[in-house]
Amino acid sequence: MNKSRVFSLRRRSGMTILETMAVMSMFLLFGIMATGILRAVTELGSRSGEANRVRRSVMRLADRIRTDAKTAEDVAADKGTFPLKIKAKETRIEYELDATGSSLRRSKYHSGELVEVDSFALPSGKSYQISFDDSILSIALGCGEQSACWVIESSIGS
Repeated sequence: MNKSRVFSLRRRSGMTILETMAVMSMFLLFGIMATGILRAVTELGSRSGEANRVRRSVMRLADRIRTDAKTAEDVAADKGTFPLKIKAKETRIEYELDATGSSLRRSKYHSGELVEVDSFALPSGKSYQISFDDSILSIALGCGEQSACWVIESSIGS
């Protein structure tokens, strides 16, 4: 038998460079796909956490506004938006937007002296509308095309 023919029939014991490169390319492709999936899941979790934080903040804000409005003798809002001013006996409460419009600050004054400050994260949308009459206060937060609208309603006075 020919020596070259015997050599070609013998089993190889290793991998060629081409096979090694193909395997490494597949591992690289799997790594890139896994990184993309991990980034997407992380971003989704972050957005979900932010939405939950804003939801809790708006619920807390709604409780505060309802409590304040029930004791109110006078309610005022400039041009149907913030600042919102609620007056009751010797107490004055002001709700004001921060400079970025991403949070609302509640300041409570008693006999002209600041006694309490609180802050509430607001939903994105930058659209805030306040309407009121003699008996109902209504505040719409974050109304926009891309986001849900939060509406807080309360009776004014006892």
